[in-house]
Amino acid sequence: MGKMFFVLTGIYHYMSEEHKLSPFFKRRIDHHKFEKMMRKGIIYMYQESNSLEEFKFKLVKATLENYIYYKYNIDIEDLPHNDVDNFIDYMVDTYESVLKMYYYNERKNSGNINE
Repeated sequence: MGKMFFVLTGIYHYMSEEHKLSPFFKRRIDHHKFEKMMRKGIIYMYQESNSLEEFKFKLVKATLENYIYYKYNIDIEDLPHNDVDNFIDYMVDTYESVLKMYYYNERKNSGNINE
């Protein structure tokens, strides 16, 4: 079934939306579960990031990789890069305020208030 299945289900056809999300991501991401998974990665991604923007991108990307792998047993590298990038941008925009809160809470907790 593999990759052919995704071609047939239209993963390469874009939705006519601002972020041009592929049907693969539109149908398969449960936002509640995604946010729950995201919280688990906060401390790790915070430590690996040098800025808020880097943190937002890394946390969403890592969560997406885990989500797609554990839920569908698909390696994110096997999906079309444009689809993945568009979806990461979309999720960063969607969770903008939550991601900022995570970042600043983590910064406060780690004692780096005067950055």
